[in-house]
Amino acid sequence: MTPMARWQGAIVLVLSIAGAASAHATGQYERAGIRTSAMPLERQAQVLVKELVQAVERRDRVAIHGMLAPGFEVAGPGAPRNQARLTARQRFDAVWPGWEALRETLAPASWGPRPDKPTQLCAPAPLTANDLERIARAARERGDRARSAPRDWAYTDKTRVSVHAKASPQSEVLARLTREAVRVVGQTKGWLQVALPNSEVGFVRSEHALRPNSRRLCLAKVKGLWRIGAYLVAAD
Repeated sequence: MTPMARWQGAIVLVLSIAGAASAHATGQYERAGIRTSAMPLERQAQVLVKELVQAVERRDRVAIHGMLAPGFEVAGPGAPRNQARLTARQRFDAVWPGWEALRETLAPASWGPRPDKPTQLCAPAPLTANDLERIARAARERGDRARSAPRDWAYTDKTRVSVHAKASPQSEVLARLTREAVRVVGQTKGWLQVALPNSEVGFVRSEHALRPNSRRLCLAKVKGLWRIGAYLVAAD
């Protein structure tokens, strides 16, 4: 299967791109369609993910160690420099994210090809390299070079995600997002502060807002069986 074929059935997201730099930004959003690489998992991979989620709920790290592929790797700025000398278990433990972080990584339950290694499937489903470049290019074209990095954006892959006026679920709902991206202008514990297309600024629960460059757990097929193949460390 070609890399292009893997994007079939992708979820179309509507990306709203803001042109201002501050939390109190004004002006219209540019709209551009982007796609996640989400695709269905094979049956055995579904079973592995179910067992992984159960292990996280039990806080059973030994069980997770048993799911690692022999060639498990860590990629990203926090990857150990001496990975060649480490076992798969040691590599995983070297960047142990914590139970809550693992739970958040698996919460979206969407899997898609790893951009640099499309034979691996990662959660949350990544955006494509072209989509990430489109985000950066759109920001640059509006003279907003300081906000052109993927870390300055967040997107939802669910329907009707609430944007609140304050960082509280009891506060007024300003808007509801359905598979769309918004500009991140700040954050507080458990919440992201985002700029909306109408220039309003609101708050979205962190677990409902995915980051293009966030940490991801990837599956790899080894001798016909799916295993945990990689952990992509979140960029700073």
